[in-house]
Amino acid sequence: MMTERKKIALFAGDGLISHATVSPLLVKICHLGFQPILFRTGSSSSDKANIPEFNFIKFFENDLLKDTVIPYINNNSLIRDVDGNLGKAICYSYEQLSDYLGFKVVDVSDINDSGFISSLMNDQSLVGAISIRNYQIFKSDIIEVFENKGFLWNLHTGQLPKYRGVFIPYRVIQNNDHSFGWTLHCVDRGIDTGNIIASTFLPLDPHDPVLDSYMGMVDHGVALIEKALLAYKKHGVLPGQEQPKGIKSYYTFPTSEEMQSFKSLGVQYISSPKAVIDTYVSNFSLEGTDHAYGLTLDLISAIADWQKGGTKDFFTKVRQSHAA
Repeated sequence: MMTERKKIALFAGDGLISHATVSPLLVKICHLGFQPILFRTGSSSSDKANIPEFNFIKFFENDLLKDTVIPYINNNSLIRDVDGNLGKAICYSYEQLSDYLGFKVVDVSDINDSGFISSLMNDQSLVGAISIRNYQIFKSDIIEVFENKGFLWNLHTGQLPKYRGVFIPYRVIQNNDHSFGWTLHCVDRGIDTGNIIASTFLPLDPHDPVLDSYMGMVDHGVALIEKALLAYKKHGVLPGQEQPKGIKSYYTFPTSEEMQSFKSLGVQYISSPKAVIDTYVSNFSLEGTDHAYGLTLDLISAIADWQKGGTKDFFTKVRQSHAA
């Protein structure tokens, strides 16, 4: 009788950055001999995120992915390499990977719901969890479940302990720092305060679009988790290094006034809609194929519908630039 594989839960948001990180990570978790289970937790519902500037970001990072890219790739055949395997440089939808690798995808509106926590507690194969771009806050009860089972890690898209919170690239630029890093840390009862397992960083050019800074870190973040899982597999739970006490550098969502200030400094989330289209196509398709062309046209159409005013000129220019 085969022994059931140990399970690792992933708590993930539904944006481009989380998807680009989680997609290759799911494959790596399976290759390491674990069974993933993916809990999709949605995007931020904070009242502080309800300003026009964030609606712009939400459209390009979240809405285009959910409403255009995912439906398109789910309605087309799974892209494979010449040997019939998954393409290493391609992101797939969670549904595609679920079918291919055989794991569950579960939408969770409240990770602190008592019934949900009970289901985790009763899963004897579950040994740990990793949170990636998940905006729901882990409270004491669910933290305790994973402390008893093994581990609960968070891949924080900022360099700890200096940059706790959200929208970190903006704060790095604001502070005139020159590097942007991600940190894998244990989740404790604070926010971004748990022991640090590992971190990585890259130079940050304040003139680069913020989305590009995030996407440039994805492979490095995946590597942090893969290395930590290998160490866990060999040596058990990783205690991590305690963060210094007394640091209160938590950054919440910028205000509308702050976003306007960033804009006056030349900070931009994207350089152009065309650049975002190129990002999606390069990550979710194979450039030069019919699949890529079809995805490009769907993205152009979606952005044109969203922009409304002057859409014909935009549609024509972007379509011509991709056809050239």
